[in-house]
Amino acid sequence: LRDVRQRTGRLDLVFNGVGPSAEEAGSGTASTELGYDRFTRNVSLILGGQFLTARVAARLWQEWGETGTIILLTSSMSRITASNMPVISAASAAVEGLARTLAAEYGRHGIRVVCVSGNAFPETKTIQETTQLQAKAAGVPPEVIATSMASGYSLGRGPNLREFGNLIAFLATDAGAILNSHVIDADRGALNVI
Repeated sequence: LRDVRQRTGRLDLVFNGVGPSAEEAGSGTASTELGYDRFTRNVSLILGGQFLTARVAARLWQEWGETGTIILLTSSMSRITASNMPVISAASAAVEGLARTLAAEYGRHGIRVVCVSGNAFPETKTIQETTQLQAKAAGVPPEVIATSMASGYSLGRGPNLREFGNLIAFLATDAGAILNSHVIDADRGALNVI
């Protein structure tokens, strides 16, 4: 982060999208079959990565006397009922709680924290892998899972990565400055919440 600021003269936003593969996270694995170590290791990877990124950015902005926006990544798994997804659902709910806590703590320094739910981007390897694993667990063709995941969008289709990137870029602007501690579902109206 110091290097980015040195090269560009500023650091407006930080975002960490690091997480395990769908298979490593146990997608498609019943909680009764998922080992405790695997569960905690992957929740720690997701939640810990978000925490460490936010903490480092907040420390640096405070050191520099600057402000910025921290974007935490969550998923709709924190708010919907879905079987065989204990790691992602638990980690996502925890990330959302972390966003509210950090927003309250860092806000007094002019640092905003916004949590964005990317929902399911079918063009990504993670969602393609999740679709395969969920289909195998359910004993149905992957197309059935893909169709189910795509249904429910009030605008007829789910979001794509470009739209998601545009949302994140907006959040770093003055126009996005009204948002702090919010969880935004980038889901084209599937959950009908901000």
